[in-house]
Amino acid sequence: MSTLKDTNEQTVCSVLLNMPRKQRFQTREITLDMASHMKLITRTCFPTAKWIVD
Repeated sequence: MSTLKDTNEQTVCSVLLNMPRKQRFQTREITLDMASHMKLITRTCFPTAKWIVD
C-alpha cells in the first residue's frame, strides 16, 4: 500500500480500488472521522463495511 499526501476522494479511491474486490468486500469495519470525504471514500471502496466514527 502507498502512503498518500492528501485525502482527496479521487486520490484515495484510485489507490484503494486497486485492492482485490473480494478483499474490499470482506472488510468488516472502517474507522473514520466525520469528514464527508471520508464517508464517500468508505462508501465507494468498502460498501459492506460498518462505519466506526472516531
